[in-house]
Amino acid sequence: MERPSEPSRKMTMLVLEASASRRGYAMEGIATVGLDLAKNTFQVHAVNAVGEVIVRRALRRSQVLAFFERLPPCLVGMEACGSAHYWAREIGAMGHTVRLMPAAYVKAYVKRNKTDAADAEAICEAVTRPTMRYVAVKGAAGAGGGHHLENSRLAHATTNTIHQCPAWSYGRAGGNCRGRREELRQADCDCTRRCRRQAAGNGERGASRDRRPDRKPQ
Repeated sequence: MERPSEPSRKMTMLVLEASASRRGYAMEGIATVGLDLAKNTFQVHAVNAVGEVIVRRALRRSQVLAFFERLPPCLVGMEACGSAHYWAREIGAMGHTVRLMPAAYVKAYVKRNKTDAADAEAICEAVTRPTMRYVAVKGAAGAGGGHHLENSRLAHATTNTIHQCPAWSYGRAGGNCRGRREELRQADCDCTRRCRRQAAGNGERGASRDRRPDRKPQ
């Protein structure tokens, strides 16, 4: 994910400063920030050390990093998701303390109907709880792995193929082939040949994945 260019970020910071002066809040007093992540429009809820609301507003994606650059070091909370690790690394590099929380633990702090503003407020409150459990921030290599997802998909595809074999047998072979795995391997009919081709394809995909240079040995 590319960072905005330097002139674009400077212009964004000027716009945010002008907006802050019009709204009448001081960015220096912010102690805790709840950030609700989204694709394009992010929601920010920031409070001071005594819990008074300082900032409650929406930010475009291009404004997020510029917003946190203007803040003094503070506590930032986010719900753990796929993109949260990227934002945690970027915001943490500015000197902020970033905490990721499971969404299920944040849900209990939503005080009203689920909206982006309500979620950001709940995140801001949940991140200050002393008993809250946090998710470790992954590095760029760890967040981009996903080998366990490949294993899960291959296992799921193979299981689906095995479960479909009895249906093909009884439907296309007139019930001559039974659903037990060993008999399906030995039977010679269109349905079992199709089953073997799909199972072989799953095995080839698994073998090619294991041969990749970035694949760590088990």
